[in-house]
Amino acid sequence: EYPSAAPCTGSERLQVFPRLRVSYGRNERVCRKTRKARRDRFFLSNMRRSGAYSSAAMAVRIEEQQLLVAALRSTRTGWVVDSWGVGGDEFVNIVQHRLLNGKNNIYYLNVGPFTGRDEFLETTHAGIGCSVQDICRGLDQNQPCILVLDDVVLDGANRAAIESELLEMVKTLVDFSESLHIIVRSRNTPSASDIAFVQLRPLDEADVAAYVAAALHGRGGNIPKGHDQI
Repeated sequence: EYPSAAPCTGSERLQVFPRLRVSYGRNERVCRKTRKARRDRFFLSNMRRSGAYSSAAMAVRIEEQQLLVAALRSTRTGWVVDSWGVGGDEFVNIVQHRLLNGKNNIYYLNVGPFTGRDEFLETTHAGIGCSVQDICRGLDQNQPCILVLDDVVLDGANRAAIESELLEMVKTLVDFSESLHIIVRSRNTPSASDIAFVQLRPLDEADVAAYVAAALHGRGGNIPKGHDQI
């Protein structure tokens, strides 16, 4: 009798069949890319927020809307200064609607205290499990799009240097992808003059009147007598 052949291991089979080895390597690379793409889509989906806004909100802060849209079209960067209760989310949604022609390709990355580029990159990767470079690479597939660096806090005696480092990082990110627009959003007014910014303040009397008129018009109503003096 002939002795029974010992079963081949996976590596031995690949050595015996070189074509299989090439095919296996190619398939493994495809699988890795597929897994990475799925992971990036998962992280991006968690960076979305509601894109809702009202027609009434579109009727106010027209100058601020135009300024930010023009900056994003020109340099693909802009800065929004707001505070709680002034409708910052709705304002950003309106700007992205005007800039992207109604496409809701906007993503938010919470920053918090910014102390430097390297610390930000490490904190982001540790916090969400995905690097900023991978985020931008994933966003590049959803052309065009907006990334909001949200709730940025700049404090300390070296604030000017930290702000300069933040803006340099923003420039690097938009250079990374030609379809990416970045909005920095903070409570602090930037000191740099090389980035356009708008500051959202509580609505004045004229804006309140325009807001109410647009809201009532959207509902098919009229401004009640006396309310036109708001």
